[in-house]
Parts: sequence; structure tokens; C-alpha cells
Amino acid sequence: MGNLTNFLVLHSFCFLFVCSGVLAQPALGDGQSTSSQQEDAQVKERVVVRARPLDSVAASVTVIDEETIEEANVRTVAELLEYVVGARVLSSGSRGGSATIQLRGGDPNFVLVLLDGVPLNDPTDVEGGAVNLSSLPTSSVEQIEVVRGPLSYFYGSTALSGIVNITTRRGTTEKPQVRASVEGGSSSLVRGDISVAGMVGGGDYYLGFDWEQQAGHVGDDEFQQANFQGSFTVPVRETGTLRLSTRAALSEADDYPESSGGPMFGSGDLRHAQVSELNVGADLHWSNTDVWRNRFITSYYRRGMDRESPGVGYFVPPSVEATSYWHLRSGWLTTYDVSTVARISAGLDVDHENGNNDSMLFLPPFFGGDVSGDYVLSRTTPGAFAETTASVGDLIVEAGLRADFPEGRDTEWSPRVGARYPVGQSGTEVRGTASRSFKLPSFFALASPPQLGGNSALRPETSVGVDIGIDHRVTDWNLTASFTVFWILYEDLIDFDFDLFQNINRDEVSAKGIELSLRWDPGPNVRVFSDLTYQNAESPVSEEPLRNLPEWAGSVRVGFQPIEPLKVRVELSFASESFDVQLAVPDRTLVDGYGLIDLAASWDLNATWTILARVDNLTDTDYEHFIGFPQPGLIGKIGFSYMLR
Repeated sequence: MGNLTNFLVLHSFCFLFVCSGVLAQPALGDGQSTSSQQEDAQVKERVVVRARPLDSVAASVTVIDEETIEEANVRTVAELLEYVVGARVLSSGSRGGSATIQLRGGDPNFVLVLLDGVPLNDPTDVEGGAVNLSSLPTSSVEQIEVVRGPLSYFYGSTALSGIVNITTRRGTTEKPQVRASVEGGSSSLVRGDISVAGMVGGGDYYLGFDWEQQAGHVGDDEFQQANFQGSFTVPVRETGTLRLSTRAALSEADDYPESSGGPMFGSGDLRHAQVSELNVGADLHWSNTDVWRNRFITSYYRRGMDRESPGVGYFVPPSVEATSYWHLRSGWLTTYDVSTVARISAGLDVDHENGNNDSMLFLPPFFGGDVSGDYVLSRTTPGAFAETTASVGDLIVEAGLRADFPEGRDTEWSPRVGARYPVGQSGTEVRGTASRSFKLPSFFALASPPQLGGNSALRPETSVGVDIGIDHRVTDWNLTASFTVFWILYEDLIDFDFDLFQNINRDEVSAKGIELSLRWDPGPNVRVFSDLTYQNAESPVSEEPLRNLPEWAGSVRVGFQPIEPLKVRVELSFASESFDVQLAVPDRTLVDGYGLIDLAASWDLNATWTILARVDNLTDTDYEHFIGFPQPGLIGKIGFSYMLR
């Protein structure tokens, strides 16, 4: 990581220079603050990508707010998502490995992950575009929304099973808010962060830096990462706002390859990887009148990876690879309020992706010798959409259609309908959606050489889903409960055929299940969250069950304040057994179920200093997500945080 300092300093300087130039421009018009306009924009700005906000009345959404994030006292976004109903976080256990999320029986690459509206999925990755959520620190996160179900209607390609949208902190006070923390813990953990946020010139700003390193979390793994994040919001004339955001990260890790049997059954050889990421976004709002609003969004994401991987027995040869991927996305949205009960929206957007892979598999001479995996691939996908939302009495309905025009492929249509109906004054609301989505084949599956299974004739994967939910609130008890039944059919799934030794479209998966969640605030200093998920996913063309999908999973989290300076959070979670396959462990296919107890606490020493502590796996339970990849046993950390308001 010798170039880490130069990388971050140069990027930070360039970003600050551009933003300072924007801030220096005076607002036109009467020069008064546009805080009310910004508040309105923040209310409307939920899940955002391209130029499309998710302002759905019927979607299945879980929101993790800032208070919950601070109470949990975890390091990564992956750890926060472990307690989302309908979600399954898969981790190799190694801090240097990846942690991905599954939603409603879909593969991890079926989930679109957004950071301040910038998509982070990389289709050059061997997993088809799954995002490593353990590389995203929580120190700069203000809110996370998890939206379940097919969502190409809002976003185009990728969102076959749902969305994870991450929003970073923003300044909220004229006086700068300075935050800093430092922690140490098990497995040589050292972590620290510092940030400053505030409001200036009618806008707001945030700048944050995070550093972490750890070794021996599982086996001989190692991990270190530096992460810089920033954003600025400025007024534009009298009726608009512009938000600029950026992130730069550099990480280095040693972990155990997938399907290797891990440190328990594998050879013990580690793979080494260096990853760099850069994303920049611009989001411009402006209003022509009180009923006509416009929005323009553009984003850029770049990811580079250099990796050396050992062989896995006789099945997978050693390899080296260097990948580079960048994605440019721009779009425009216009919204018109026809009346107080009806609204029409329409928009245009365009994606351009470029992937470059330089790799080599080291095969023995009697298997043909070394095989190059080099490729360069790009594609452009324009899209257009229109929708209407209307109220008919108490019933709210929404309907729309999106068309995407992938380069060299047939048009992809993504319809969606939804409705929500409050049942009198009972506190009960019924909702439902039906939608279709698609996902373009990954660059890895399309462009790898024939010796590695590449197939340029692959078709897009698709999903069709329906869900029906009931939300009920008991105001006197401060209790909210949600119950959802879902069904999704995934078709044309890309799979590797060992007879043809090629990626082909053949698989089909039907997933159905139930999601139940509850929040109860029995007192001013007590919060209770609970969730339970049942899901059953099966393929009619395969006799084997689907991998890593327990039928039952759930959790209970209780946060309370026994005395004024002390906050405590107790977390209990469980998952039933699941199926798994590891090339190095052919005689075992079952991952046992497990139950865990975690504990987090904080003690306010005064108005600015706080002691933070967390203990995971309090009972030192032996468990795993993948065969041969043990999750850590009893681990803990302790640290201090500083906040100047």
C-alpha cells in the first residue's frame, strides 16, 4: 500500500478544490437561505440511481437509521445488514474475504448496491457483480435502505431481487461537527476515523476518513484499508440544489479462495489482492413551478483489482489477474403534479460500462499449458421510463413502464404496478406490488476465453415477482408490525455446464417465502426490534437444493439505557441449516444451523467523550456460512469516540 497516501491526498485535494470553487459562487436572487428547499429535497431523496427516486408507496423497505447504526457499534455495512428481514449476509469469516447479501432467494449479484446514488456492482468480478459490503465502513453512514423485490423498473439492469442504498452523513448545524474515534480489539484490530461536517452558504458539507487493519481474524488472513468520503450541497439560484459526493478507497487483503475448503480443509495457501475504488456523483434539483420539478444525476465509478490466487487441489489452477472497470451513468427526471391526488413522472438515462481483464491461468503442460483470460469489453444502455401515481379515495395506486435498449440486444421491458390501502382508522394498511426485472450478463461470463467458459451468446437473466404485505401500527403501544408474503421466478439464470465447459442460460429458480418484522418502543429508553424470515427456493432443473439458503432465519435486538450515561444493546440471531458445496470437501454438503448472542455498549464520560465496546459471539459458538470457512469465535473490541458539536 505504498501509494496509499499519495492516492488519497491527491484525490482529496482535487475534490476540495472543485467544491470550494462551487461554494465560492454566490446564490443568485435574493441571497436568502434555501434550507426549506433542501429539507424538501431530503424528504424526497430516498433510494436514488440514474435520475430516478424510489418514492413508492407499496415497496417492501427496511430502513436502518443513524441512531440504530450508532447503537450497533459495528465496523462495516455487512454487519448492519445481518439483521434485515428477508436478507442473508454471506461471509467467508475472514476479514480479508468478502461479505455479500442475498435477497429473496436470489444470488448476491442480483442485488444492486448504491452509495449516494452511485452503483458499486462490478461485472468483471468472478461472482458476476456481487459487492463486498465488508469493504464499506459505517463511520460515514447516515442511513441504509434495503428494498426487496424486482426493481429494474426503477433502475434498469441488475436489481433482480432488490436494492441496498447507502446514504452518507450531511452537515446539520452552522457550527462544524467534529467526530473522531479509535478502537482496538481481537486479532490485532486497530481502527480509527475522523470527520467534520456542517452548514455554510445555504448548503452543507461532510468530509471523513477511516483506517482499519487486522490480522489473524480467521487463520492467517490479513486486511487493511483506507477510505476517504466527502460531499457538498450548495444552493443553485433560487429554486435548486446541487449535491456533489465522492469516495476513494484502497485496500489490501490476504484470504482463502472460494470453494477451497478454507483454513479447515484447504491447503492453507492464501490469495493476495489489492483493490482501489473511486466514485463521484452529482445530483442537481431544480423546480420550474410549485408543481413541476426536475432532476439531473450523473455518476462515475471505477474499480481496479490486482490478485494472485493459489490453486484449489486438482480442480482450479493458480492464477494472476488485473481487472479494471469503470461505469458512467447520467439521467434526467421530470415530475409534474397534475392535481393534489395525481402525479406523472418521466425520464431518460444512459449507462456506459467498460471492463478490462489481464489474467493468466497456470495449467500443467499436459493440460495445454498456461491459458490467457484477457478481454476488453464495453456496452452502452439507454433507457426511458414513465409512471403515474394517483389516489382514489383512500386507495393509492402506482403504475409505470420502463424500456432499456442494450447495445446489440433486444429491448428489455420492465413493468411495475403497486397499491396501498389503509383499512379505515384501524392502523392497518394493505400493500402489494408486481414487477419484472432483467440483468445483463456479466463481463466475466460473456468475455472470458472459451477455455474458461466464456459465452458471448448469453441472454439476460430475468425475474418476475409479486408480494403482498400488511403493516399494522398500535399507537398506544408504540408498536409497528409488518407481514409480507412474496414469490419470485428467476429465469435464464447463467450457470456453468461442465459437459460443455461453458457458461449457459439454463437454470430456473422459484423462490417464495414470508417476512415478519416488528418494532416496539415500550419506554423512552427501550427499543425492541425483531424479524423472522422463511424462504423456500428450488430449481426444477436441478436435484440439489440451492446453496447457502437456510429456510429459517431471524433475530431479536433490544436496546436500553439502564442508567443515563450507559446504553446497552443485546442481539440474538439464528439461522437453520443450509446446503453448500466445496470442491475440496466432496463428502460434506451441509452447513449446520446456529444461534448467536452479541452485545454492544457505550458509556458517555461527558458531552464529548464516549467509551465504546462490543463483544460478538458471546457464547463462543462454532459456526460457518461455507464448509471449511469458520466464523470467528468470541471476539471483542473497545475504543473511544469524540464529538464536538
